[in-house]
Amino acid sequence: MTLEEYKQAFQAGDNTPMAFIFKEYGAYCVENLQRKMNCDVDDAKDAFIEAVMNFRQRILADKITELTNLRNYLYTTCINMQMAKRREHLRLVNHQERIKTYFYQIFEGGIDTEVSEEEQEDLFQLCLQTLQNVGEKCASLLKAFYVDENSLDQIVEKLDFTSKDVAKTTKSRCMKKWRDEIAKSVDSFQ
Repeated sequence: MTLEEYKQAFQAGDNTPMAFIFKEYGAYCVENLQRKMNCDVDDAKDAFIEAVMNFRQRILADKITELTNLRNYLYTTCINMQMAKRREHLRLVNHQERIKTYFYQIFEGGIDTEVSEEEQEDLFQLCLQTLQNVGEKCASLLKAFYVDENSLDQIVEKLDFTSKDVAKTTKSRCMKKWRDEIAKSVDSFQ
């Protein structure tokens, strides 16, 4: 089929081209995606479905002007989507690890260091929950400083504080408020 034929069929609500695409290219894309990206069948199938839907949307929006090989287009789209998901996953994992490291530092000396990973995860979740209790401004400030590792000068600019001293004082108050919230929750946790 030509791009114009795909477009006309999609505009008319005809799903025949979609069925053809799934039948012709599904197995190839799923198998090769599994092999190349080392993902499971379900993730590969999801990626293929997303690639087909992306193709349909781009055809309808006239964003594809030329296409020489639909199979390669779909496969490449699958690869790019999987890579983007992996990058996002790694970014989130790294972000969570920085948060966890800081949260565990909060408990230094206050909690037995020989807690299981499950207990550490529970404490981590507890910290996240208590962070919501300190207010949005405090949570934003603490996240900007400890998690995003912004300097006080950057925080002054980013969060519209009047000076570095005000930001520093507010950070200290927010930290005390958060520690108090954590202490209340830890007492009920233990």
